[in-house]
Amino acid sequence: MNERFETVKLAIIQQIYASATGTSPNKQITLPAETSVTVNITYPNFVDFAGCTALTNSQVLPTVVTIPALTGLLNDVWVTPIRYKRALTPAFGAGNTCVTPFVLVSYGPDRVVGGSDDIFYPVTHADITSAIVKLGGW
Repeated sequence: MNERFETVKLAIIQQIYASATGTSPNKQITLPAETSVTVNITYPNFVDFAGCTALTNSQVLPTVVTIPALTGLLNDVWVTPIRYKRALTPAFGAGNTCVTPFVLVSYGPDRVVGGSDDIFYPVTHADITSAIVKLGGW
């Protein structure tokens, strides 16, 4: 599942970098909007939302129309939609203090929200910065 999460993470980061505005090193990136299915999830302590503005509830990933690279990746290995929680901060620059701009969530093998088998994959600002540096930015 982590390999799938990693692929989804990189697809989202590449899309937000490709559509970024401004100039380096202050290029601003905006997280893509998700679809409208809202699910409340209690996040474990290791998911750190410090420094982020209000966060959305977990929703279905952005569509493949928004991020074509997500084609075939919208579901987890148990064929349940991967959920996505993002900060509502309008844009993230290189110096942003939001620790975890978004989190990917799978309900796990039981396919039930809130189960002990739920899988959380936080994507930190450091992850985003590192990926963008590899893409030639910041």
